[in-house]
Amino acid sequence: MHPHNALHLAVGHLNVPVGDILTAGQLALAMQQGSLESLAESPSAAALVSSLFIDLPPGMILQAGAEAKADIKQLDKLYAATLAASMPRARAWEKTIEHML
Repeated sequence: MHPHNALHLAVGHLNVPVGDILTAGQLALAMQQGSLESLAESPSAAALVSSLFIDLPPGMILQAGAEAKADIKQLDKLYAATLAASMPRARAWEKTIEHML
């Protein structure tokens, strides 16, 4: 089993409709930084990360974040960045973490 299974599954899922645009390293860095800024030179990868909270279940995001060494506050900061990038709210994410912060 791959040591970063959820992280690679998340990237694979996000890449399905577009091909290999986003890497596990890019997603991990965005999660660690709680920001889309590291993806500024790859708007396509930034768009994929922006859809993370809509496209994936919260449990997978939390597991991928743990594998990326990102804590819940960093992940929620990334979520806020996706909202600032005009993505819709992800009610499942909000409900899952409301008692964790």
